[in-house]
Amino acid sequence: MKEMIGIVGGFLISLGCAHQQSTEVSQEQLAHVRLQDMGGVNQARAAFARASDRVAREDLALKSAEKEVDVANQQTKVVQAQIDKSSEVLKKAELDRSGTASAQRQLNLNRAQLTAAQAQAVAAKSQRDLIAEKKAEGEAQRDLAKSQLEWEEYEALARTGEPSAKNIDANGIQARIAEQKKRVDEERSNVAQAKAAADRDRAAWTSTQESYNALRGVGGAGQK
Repeated sequence: MKEMIGIVGGFLISLGCAHQQSTEVSQEQLAHVRLQDMGGVNQARAAFARASDRVAREDLALKSAEKEVDVANQQTKVVQAQIDKSSEVLKKAELDRSGTASAQRQLNLNRAQLTAAQAQAVAAKSQRDLIAEKKAEGEAQRDLAKSQLEWEEYEALARTGEPSAKNIDANGIQARIAEQKKRVDEERSNVAQAKAAADRDRAAWTSTQESYNALRGVGGAGQK
């Protein structure tokens, strides 16, 4: 019985030690590392800062893209209202048997404008989706950079021979880095797919805008 208690006690102690392991090096622990040995840590910190800045930029770009979607959707509603008005004008012209050709031309112009406006709304949404995917990729890169920083801090501490380095879950950090690299690859693939869709929808919008401009007798995509 005593032997069994000893085994169970030792097992619980080992579990307790494992549970106390951390994947982060504290500032107190880093104080044991000489400044001249902090090169890798400083580089990792800079990489993490750059990744964080990128996420902030993508977030601002995403908010701007959301506004572009709202504007495009509103423009579609405006043009639809113009079509409704032109349709009424055409009906009246047909009853009056006067100005039918002019009314029909205006309706055709409005319909072409609606097609272009709808294509612009689709392109705006695709661009927003692309930026959202870029932000997601940036977040994955930032998380990876943070884990790589933790690894550099661990290695710097371990090289000093500081006993507390044994309390760092090095295997846990490495496992997390491996998973985060997979996530970065997945997000890059998502960005590539979103870019292809955005390019396709942008081209479709350009085509419909050119058709509309041709009816108006002007040139250049994007002109209104």
